[in-house]
Amino acid sequence: RLAAMLAGQGQSLPAHEAGLWAGQLDLPVERIRRAKPQPRPPAHARPKTYSISDIATLMVDPYAIYSRKILKLAPLEALDEESDASQFGDVVHAGLAAFFKAGDITAPDAPLRLRHALEVAMRQQRPRAALAQWWGARLGRIAEWLVAEERARLAEHGPPAAQALELPGEWRMPGGFTLKGRADRIERDAQGGIRIIDYKTGNVPSEKQVKAGIAPQLPLEAAMARRGGFGPEFEGEAVELLYVALSGRAAAGAQSAVLKTPEALREVVERAGELPALLAKFADPDTAFLAAPHPERENRFDDYAGLSRRAEWGGEDENGGD
Repeated sequence: RLAAMLAGQGQSLPAHEAGLWAGQLDLPVERIRRAKPQPRPPAHARPKTYSISDIATLMVDPYAIYSRKILKLAPLEALDEESDASQFGDVVHAGLAAFFKAGDITAPDAPLRLRHALEVAMRQQRPRAALAQWWGARLGRIAEWLVAEERARLAEHGPPAAQALELPGEWRMPGGFTLKGRADRIERDAQGGIRIIDYKTGNVPSEKQVKAGIAPQLPLEAAMARRGGFGPEFEGEAVELLYVALSGRAAAGAQSAVLKTPEALREVVERAGELPALLAKFADPDTAFLAAPHPERENRFDDYAGLSRRAEWGGEDENGGD
């Protein structure tokens, strides 16, 4: 603005070398390229026990496992952070577990009883008043939709021979590895087949993600059930893996069967059964816990991007170019 005003008067400021200094601020004398982090902790420091969610992270971003389970680093919660989404998921899971434990889906008042169970679970979370009103409407829509779907499911498959919700499981493997998980809902049908259902209040993995192994939850639970990881009552081959999305919004819910043909289902469960080889690989001290090694696989919740300096090397190709 000063230069424009002076130009209007036919005047100008003489050039000064400070202008060159400013230009050099973004022109370093030398750019030092630092390699991507490749931590290789000793064998004794590497984890032997994993959760199913750990495996999902390991498939996408091993560095996050290194940071959390070996360095024991946990991100701090943001100040005044709202945990609405995770709280809503806790409400739905707790309410469903309480209802299915004692409720009868065929009873005329089943929608009312399910809604009551969900609202009791909500009150235990103590959400703020405005949020409770919003959630209450969503929970009511979930109750109506789910009861209708469950009645249709009962008519199609018949009553299960055994059923459990929020059932913990464990798979002990050669090499001293242990996988732990919890099935939202697991059933054994009259023919002995195992049906595993996972309730989601957020996004549901796509079939492509399940096949690629980056959404391994249900296949791993099926592999656990095959080996008796959920107890003898639920030991057997999986005949159905089902995601049930429960949002309570305009579309209250949706069902998404994983791998609809028996052959495709068997293949993905067989692949999940190869988990011991993956864990043995990451138990080898020569194996590095790389940060985001697969460009096509995204860790949407990368709490350790700063620690791995991802902004420094992100986007570079294998030859170090931009």
